[in-house]
Amino acid sequence: MTSPAGEKRPVDEKPAPVIPAQSSFFPDHGEIMISDREFELMRQVVRSRTGIHLTDNKRMLVEGRLRKILNLRNISNFQKYMELLESDTTGEALTEFIGRITTNYTFFHRETDHYNFLNGVILPRFAAPGADIFRIWSAGCATGPETYDIAMHIHEYMSGRSAPPSAIILGTDISRKAIDAANRGIYREESLKNVPPRRIEAYFSKQSDGRYSVADCLRKLVMFRVLNLLRDTYPFQHKFHAIFCRNVLIYFDEETRLRLVRRLHDCLVPGGFLLLGHSESLLSRQTEFKSEGSSVYSRRM
Repeated sequence: MTSPAGEKRPVDEKPAPVIPAQSSFFPDHGEIMISDREFELMRQVVRSRTGIHLTDNKRMLVEGRLRKILNLRNISNFQKYMELLESDTTGEALTEFIGRITTNYTFFHRETDHYNFLNGVILPRFAAPGADIFRIWSAGCATGPETYDIAMHIHEYMSGRSAPPSAIILGTDISRKAIDAANRGIYREESLKNVPPRRIEAYFSKQSDGRYSVADCLRKLVMFRVLNLLRDTYPFQHKFHAIFCRNVLIYFDEETRLRLVRRLHDCLVPGGFLLLGHSESLLSRQTEFKSEGSSVYSRRM
């Protein structure tokens, strides 16, 4: 036998052993489990920075999502990863961590009765001819479908009307990765499964890779920013006529929910509307909102 270098060796000489990829030399991150102490530390970090309450039933989800970071950064266990989070002074590791564990998948035309309320009640009240500027906030907008949905309905409502007001639609999310995706405005076909064909034709362009790009007429109406809803102050100079904050409260504990609802109340004009997810409700809470039905609330005058 001849070795790759051309040197002869005895026939009975065994080749060097091949180290399997899942040996101790190359840890299999898929087998790494998060300890009770590590999960509790993560819960404390997440709650202190975002207000999000990670319950015990989220443990497997957290493990699965963070293993991807361990693989990318070549970190062998969760203990070393927590040490990285604690020692990081740039904020980059924490931002990546928060982005991984917060859910930012969504799709277009979700909970469509809210858009019917937007068209039938909110826009006629606040975007009538002669009005100044109509402001709306999509809080916890993820990768942007909700924000662009709002823009579609506003664009259709304003088109053909004489002297319509200017519209400003703000989308915010705690995840930088989600906001970057929202600014790109490019989506897979499956995200558009609920969008009527006429709207796809009017507001999207199909790309060579099969994905869809949002039309410029919608991009001109929206702006996206990274924002932690639990920060001490919001950087807003004006109040909003409506706030979509759907499927966000479910991640917080009761005390944090009440605090956030009060802050959203203060961001609305008198009579302005707060729209929550259908699984969320303010009916059992003492707030300054009046129920308008279907998870829609108005700020009392």
